[in-house]
Amino acid sequence: MDPLSPTNSRTFTTHSPAQPELSKPHAMSSTAPIREEGDMDETSHWPASGGERLIQDLSGSAERANRFYNEQMIDVLTQRMRDFLAEQTWMVLCTADEDGMPSGSPRFGEPGFVMPIDDRTVTWPEMRGNGVMTSLGNLMKNPRAHLMFPDMNERIGLHLRGETTIVDHDVMCVEYPSLTASVKTPRQPERWVVLRLEVAYVHCRKHFPRTDDKPVEWGTDDVKAKGGDYFGAKTVAKPWRYTD
Repeated sequence: MDPLSPTNSRTFTTHSPAQPELSKPHAMSSTAPIREEGDMDETSHWPASGGERLIQDLSGSAERANRFYNEQMIDVLTQRMRDFLAEQTWMVLCTADEDGMPSGSPRFGEPGFVMPIDDRTVTWPEMRGNGVMTSLGNLMKNPRAHLMFPDMNERIGLHLRGETTIVDHDVMCVEYPSLTASVKTPRQPERWVVLRLEVAYVHCRKHFPRTDDKPVEWGTDDVKAKGGDYFGAKTVAKPWRYTD
């Protein structure tokens, strides 16, 4: 089952009848400036923003950025990413409304509260809050979201970015009963958010606070100090590939 198929309306009926059904996310398209000789091939799966490319051009960091895009940015969850998510108890949910007004809001839960549905889809429960629902309101207008998981014990982070759909709890119970049953909170979730992954990548550890007596290695390029290929992304096939 494709959980974000436009024809799968029973699975992802939203909590508001005024919200149009969301279609399956498009591949990201490039808005970067046209580049001169010796640069990279660009595809419709471009993972970088135009703003990233602009400042890379201005600062001369494009070669270093290309290495990161090639080696650490992927559009699937690796097994190491799944294992990492199974240990996480919080994340930062970043959204913006249709006018670009941003919001960053933490989400907390028991270990593994953000759960993979498949290797390109994750979901998490939305619990009763203060009734403002800034993040969900933003997603109603602009379904793009960015999730950040900083693990202070491992001193490493994971970024997930994609397009979301808001789902009633009762609908999720029908479609994914074992998944919803795994939430053991006294009050059941009011709804769920499902994110269809566009890009996943590591947040390296070099600037994470330390709990030992060793200094933080600010700005280092040492691969080991940054955490290496922590999530096993380097050898994963990618829909983008930049060449020198």
